[in-house]
Amino acid sequence: MKAWRSSGDCPTKGFTALLFAVCFLPANAIAQQNRITNAIDNLQRITLHGHVHPKARIDNDRGRISPSLGLSYVTLALAQSESQQADLDKLLSEQQTPGSPNHHRWLAPEEYAQRFGASDEDLSKITAWLQGQGLTIAAIARGRNWIAVKMARPTSPTRPNPRCLLRSQAW
Repeated sequence: MKAWRSSGDCPTKGFTALLFAVCFLPANAIAQQNRITNAIDNLQRITLHGHVHPKARIDNDRGRISPSLGLSYVTLALAQSESQQADLDKLLSEQQTPGSPNHHRWLAPEEYAQRFGASDEDLSKITAWLQGQGLTIAAIARGRNWIAVKMARPTSPTRPNPRCLLRSQAW
């Protein structure tokens, strides 16, 4: 009979490594990727299309909002990558399919964040940029898919902010 030494020739060593890989690597494999690859530059701006309410049209425009109107906060929704959205759609379908291993297996917000939310690094870059603009972070979703920002008055009677022109709409 062979005696097992503690030098690592135990047959359970390979099993332990396999168990570790099966239990811990899939979580890392499905973790989101960093999508912000460069520093955020205020001089490089783009207009996001499809992010305005369909009723916010010229014929509903009632002019600039009153400088006395204070907004308590604004929620910024963070979009998922195409692959995250496809994976989420697949999971949602599986959760509704009897017989699926994911049938009625709901995710905790932190699990959702790990798979479908913004990466920790991207979230740090976004919040740092927002704070650099003088905004205060009110809350960050546990699912890392939105950030609530406290808003000061967007304009003052004597000095309007041209980057933040909010308009009143009548719907």
